[in-house]
Amino acid sequence: MLSEWLMRTVAWKAARPTARALYLEVKRRFNGSNNGKIRLSHREAAGLLGLSKNTVGQYFDELESL
Repeated sequence: MLSEWLMRTVAWKAARPTARALYLEVKRRFNGSNNGKIRLSHREAAGLLGLSKNTVGQYFDELESL
């Protein structure tokens, strides 16, 4: 579930669609107690998003900067 307040933020609006999709994959792994310990490799993320493992890094960087 995405919160309405999140989708109204400047950061969410500034994020490219692929960065948003990556955020959803990371959020899917959050179980309520593993904050800071969520694992998602570039290779796995690339496979889930249909990207090259060399391309997906820029979307991780974008999420971190936003």
